[in-house]
Amino acid sequence: TIYHQAIYHQAIYYQAIYHQDIYHQAIYHQAIYHQAIYYRTIYHKAIYHQAIYHQAIYHQAIYHQAIYHQAIYHQAIYHQAIYHQAIYHQAIYHQLSSTKQSITKLSITKLSITKLSITKLSITKLSI
Repeated sequence: TIYHQAIYHQAIYYQAIYHQDIYHQAIYHQAIYHQAIYYRTIYHKAIYHQAIYHQAIYHQAIYHQAIYHQAIYHQAIYHQAIYHQAIYHQAIYHQLSSTKQSITKLSITKLSITKLSITKLSITKLSI
């Protein structure tokens, strides 16, 4: 009958609206899901870049610390070189002092030999 046919079409119509509503609701939830994934990706990317930034700061700190220790090392080598140079100059000074003493001793010895020759000469004259 026409009445039952009208009810049947109305039921199909409402069922179609119901399925369309479920379909739009599914699209909405899928959109929210993709938006959540997008924001989560942005969040993880931000954390990743922040981690890289902190790692860069850490490596820069290590680099500056290495430069600082290298500077201290070179300063230590410099002071050690100055110390060895001072020891070297002190050694040269002592060597010069001992050489001067040797020259003085040699002069005294030469003088003694001369005196001895004079004495020998006197003894020889005396013998004659």
